[in-house]
Amino acid sequence: SAVAIDGDYAIVGARLQGTPQVGAVYVFDVTTGNQLRKLTPGDGADADYFGNFIAISGNNAIVGAYGHGTTGAAYIFDVTNGNQLHKLTTSDATVNDDFARAVAISGNNAIVGEYNHNNNGAAYIFDVTTGNELRKLTASDGASGDFFGWDVSIDGNYAMVGAYKHDHGGNTSAGA
Repeated sequence: SAVAIDGDYAIVGARLQGTPQVGAVYVFDVTTGNQLRKLTPGDGADADYFGNFIAISGNNAIVGAYGHGTTGAAYIFDVTNGNQLHKLTTSDATVNDDFARAVAISGNNAIVGEYNHNNNGAAYIFDVTTGNELRKLTASDGASGDFFGWDVSIDGNYAMVGAYKHDHGGNTSAGA
C-alpha cells in the first residue's frame, strides 16, 4: 500500500498483512533486492492499517497506523536491525482525529499529519532520537473541513503541510 526508498534501503507497506490484519512493513536491500526484515508494531491490533503510510531517512523509518486504538499512532524503527525505537502519539489526541494518515521523516525530525483534528487539522513535529513531540502546527487561516495535515513532507528544518480542501481566492476546496 506504500513504498519509500533512501540510500541502500527500500521499504514496502502492507497495511492488511497478517491475522489479525495489523499490517507490516518489509525492508529490502536495494542493491540485491533481498528482503532484510519485516517490521511490525509491538502493540499492533486488527485494523491498525500499519504500513499504509511510510517514509524512510537514513537508517530510520516512520510508519503510520491511523487505525490504532481510537486515535492512531506512528512508529519509528531502525531499519538496520528492525527494532522499534518509539511509538508516537499526540499530546492532545481525541477520538477519530486520523493521526498518522500522513508521515514523513528527515534526519532527526519526523512529521505526522492529523487532518481531522478539531475538524481543522494539525501536524506534529517529533524528535526522531527521543520520540518527543516538539511542536504542533496548525493553519493560521484554517477552517473546518480544510483537511490540514492530509499530506506532509519534511526536509531538514523545513516542513510542508497540505490542506487539500482549503478555500482560496473564492475557489471552494482549491487547496493550500
